[in-house]
Amino acid sequence: MSNAKYNDLYIGLETAHPETLKLMNKGFTQQDQYHELAKIQEADIKYIALLMLGVAGEGNSDISTTETAKLLNKYQPRMVSVITTAIAPDTPLMKMKEDGKFIQLTEKEVIEEEIMLVEKLDLNPNCYFFGSHLNNLAPVNDHFKYKDRLIQKLKDRLEYLEENRRDELYSKLNRYQV
Repeated sequence: MSNAKYNDLYIGLETAHPETLKLMNKGFTQQDQYHELAKIQEADIKYIALLMLGVAGEGNSDISTTETAKLLNKYQPRMVSVITTAIAPDTPLMKMKEDGKFIQLTEKEVIEEEIMLVEKLDLNPNCYFFGSHLNNLAPVNDHFKYKDRLIQKLKDRLEYLEENRRDELYSKLNRYQV
C-alpha cells in the first residue's frame, strides 16, 4: 500500500481499554491493536486514529484514556479524530444502558475525558487533532505542536458551557437521529 502511495488508512480503534473493546464486541483485542499497528508502522503506512469519547462509560475515563494514549504514543497516528459516543435505539449498548450495566457520561464528563486524553498524548507535533464532529459539544481542532492551546480551548469551552449552558453540560444528550 505504501509503495502505491496509499497513505490514508482510517482505523476505528475507538479505545485501547481491553474491557471496553470486549464489551463493544469489536472483534479485536488490545493485543491485536498493538500487533496490527506495528505491522502498519513497519510498512511505513500512516494512519488516522478514530476514537470514541465516553465509550467506556462512567468511572472508566482515566483507564480508557491511559490505555489509548499508551497505544497512540507508541504507534503515532497522522491524525486523531474523536467523536462522542451515540447510543442508538435497539442496540446492545442501549439495552445495557436500560439495564444499568452501562452508565453514559454527562457532557461535562465527556469534555473532561477529552482533556484527559489530549494531556496524556505525546504525539508528533504535526499530528492533527480533529474534534469538530457534530456529536461533540466542544468542537476543537489543532496540531499537537499547539497541544497547550488545544487543551486551553477545551477548558475554555467547558467554562463557557458551565456559565451559559449548564443544563446541557450536566445532561446526557441523545445524539441518535432517526
